[in-house]
Amino acid sequence: EFLDSGNQHDQENLRYCLYGKGQDPEWLPSKVKQDIKNGHYHGGPLDEGDYDMDHAGMSLEDFVKHDWSKLGKLGKEHVLALRLYTTSSFYLFNEPLRDRRKPHPLRMTVYYLDEALRKLRAVRATTDARGFAGKTVLWRGMKDTVISDPVKFLQEGGAEIALMSTTEKKNVALQYAASDRPLLFKVKARGMSM
Repeated sequence: EFLDSGNQHDQENLRYCLYGKGQDPEWLPSKVKQDIKNGHYHGGPLDEGDYDMDHAGMSLEDFVKHDWSKLGKLGKEHVLALRLYTTSSFYLFNEPLRDRRKPHPLRMTVYYLDEALRKLRAVRATTDARGFAGKTVLWRGMKDTVISDPVKFLQEGGAEIALMSTTEKKNVALQYAASDRPLLFKVKARGMSM
């Protein structure tokens, strides 16, 4: 399904995630190489060594053998879905979800991604119960975004129907929001008690 849905860059991302070695120039997608050369990736600065940070030389099998993967009982399909979402191909996941397109063109990949995230949440609850149950402040920065009815939003809230990337670092969210009409969300979250 991934081969049927994306463009050349998405195919390169798939090749990198399936067969490549982390940070190996032979395997890096051409878009990533260009982004490194430009010093910018979708939303923020990108320096040499930032892309796939701390994963130099790692293959898909290495990620599957990672302690968290083993503890969460993640299969290769789960890890691949996680890895693909963290590439510039994230839009293949999010746009159809936001458009409520059915069936989703990556329905099995999204299924495995959802399952992997649920399993990893359980891993965090097991390995760091106090941290999992504790309060966390997360930030989300969005470019050129306006809340059409702020009063209604503050009264009723809202929901993101796609995956929503966040960061614990406000400055990172501000970089993603940098535009003529930046929007910054502060999300106070905590895990459920186990």
